[in-house]
Amino acid sequence: MFDLVEKYRQIATAHGAIRKAIVTGKLIRPTECASCSKECKPDGHHPDYSKPLEVEWLCNSCHKEAHAQEWASDRKRRKELLKAMIHYEAAHITT
Repeated sequence: MFDLVEKYRQIATAHGAIRKAIVTGKLIRPTECASCSKECKPDGHHPDYSKPLEVEWLCNSCHKEAHAQEWASDRKRRKELLKAMIHYEAAHITT
């Protein structure tokens, strides 16, 4: 539970940092997607929320795809962790 709270705190902080940087002129939002070159008002995608001002500027479609890939990867890691935890518990249970 704590990990989720911390993760969402990092996300909110990163989003706020981008908004502030754009308003103050520290960052300038480009006019096209960095992935597909579509002309648009791209979103700032954070590959790493611990680096709030390092973003990839992506159109809505590419941004959704980037998150879909990350979520799929997260699901795989969670499954692997759960299997490892079950294996560990089974090996260390004493009756």
